[in-house]
Amino acid sequence: MTQLSPTPVRTTSPTETKERVLRTAARLFARQGYKATTLRDIAAACRMKAGSLYYHFTSKEEILSHTMDRGVAHVFEAARDAVAAVPATAPSRTKIRAAIRGHLSALFVHGDYTSTSIRLYQQAPPAVQAQNRALRDRYEEFWNALFLEAKERGQIRPDLPLGIVRLFLFGGMNWTNEWYQDTKQSFDELADAFTIILMDGMGSR
Repeated sequence: MTQLSPTPVRTTSPTETKERVLRTAARLFARQGYKATTLRDIAAACRMKAGSLYYHFTSKEEILSHTMDRGVAHVFEAARDAVAAVPATAPSRTKIRAAIRGHLSALFVHGDYTSTSIRLYQQAPPAVQAQNRALRDRYEEFWNALFLEAKERGQIRPDLPLGIVRLFLFGGMNWTNEWYQDTKQSFDELADAFTIILMDGMGSR
């Protein structure tokens, strides 16, 4: 009778372990906050010993920094890719709508990371805020460029304060995960609604 060789035990690589820690930490940070989440909590949720985390990260602060950066990076990449898929000659409204759609979808696809970056920024230590701020600034510049192009094309009012427009839009988009499930709308319908409100306003025509 032929004996079967034992199935080799799959070992987890350091990269895979690091990713698992970050996913777990993002989930806990999003639900419990930064201060209430301990390294022991993260390790227990990963089924690791607390000391083992130090093979991958120097501190809880470093873990938070990585999760917050990923939250911003995910929405940035999604919005940028969505705009890149639109012809360069397309109306600014089309580009802005694509960026809104990308941002909204990333909020839900990468919910724990994006929630952590949105909700915990003010809780984060100053060094973490400073690092994350640099990435936020790049993302804001991306949106500012979209709005400036629209203004130069005469497709939005020339007197609009673009910084306030961006803050208004971000404030609306970033909290959709608090109420979106109750609307029964698709991301496309939601992106259309945001675009209409942003570009056309609420006033009667």
